[in-house]
Amino acid sequence: MRRPWRLRRRRPRPPHLAIGVSPGVFRYDWGDPFHFALAIPWRWFMPLLLATVLGINLVFAALYALRPGCIANLPAGSLADAFFFSVQTFATVGYGRMSPVTTYGNIVACCEIFAGMFWMAVTAGIVFARFSRPRSRLAFARNLVVGPGDDGPALSARVVNRRLNSLYDVEARMMLVSHQGNRRDKTPRAQELLLVQDHSPVERMTWRLVHRIDASSPLAGLDAAALIERDAQIFVNVSATEDTTLARVQAAHVFYPADILFGHAFVNLLAADATGRRWFDFSRIDQVEPLDEATAAPDRPDE
Repeated sequence: MRRPWRLRRRRPRPPHLAIGVSPGVFRYDWGDPFHFALAIPWRWFMPLLLATVLGINLVFAALYALRPGCIANLPAGSLADAFFFSVQTFATVGYGRMSPVTTYGNIVACCEIFAGMFWMAVTAGIVFARFSRPRSRLAFARNLVVGPGDDGPALSARVVNRRLNSLYDVEARMMLVSHQGNRRDKTPRAQELLLVQDHSPVERMTWRLVHRIDASSPLAGLDAAALIERDAQIFVNVSATEDTTLARVQAAHVFYPADILFGHAFVNLLAADATGRRWFDFSRIDQVEPLDEATAAPDRPDE
């Protein structure tokens, strides 16, 4: 029987690689409400939306309660009844038991109706934008592996599509960012790691990205200790066109020295059941196996 598979969460960023930013740079910009509403996760968006609606209704409820008699059948001093009347007015429901009877009550009710219509329109647009935004279901294996390839040692990354559909015009890029210099003044240097195959017309389940470590590779002569010393990071980016929505989706991941395993290879995802039928076992996406002999990267030409 097939077991349901799930991908593990990515490990947090190592503390020794944390880099601060200057004041004034924020992940969520309150000055751009639309971007903020799209950037925050759903677990924050829904409570924030609910809290905003409750806050607006509490303000109008206080305005109604401030002038007793402005709303018919509203008990004097009852903030709860004023709040429920505010909710009905904000949603333009109006059950009919309570209604504004004074100029003050009508003015406040008109302001709230306008605020409710504006808020509903804005909220509907933001919710639609969040739902309609294409999301990638591409995922990366936890580690990069260095092992023997067709023409010498190679660095490999595994990418898997968590949707049972096809991806067209798939492109991938891999880049090494290392810091060189003394410890106080390390200059970051970005170098592209050329892939054996960086483009594929169609992919469905899984794809292995391979960088050949030859004498011209930026990884030539570097081992695990050298990568740690240089605070190296390997960025992998994959983009593709999803066949259902025909939208361009992409996924990116950063691998740190601890994520790079030398002398290892990925476990094959193909498995067979009792009847001999072959299928992809995605529970193995993060599984690697050690090789008999660790493969060393070739020396650089200038070393």
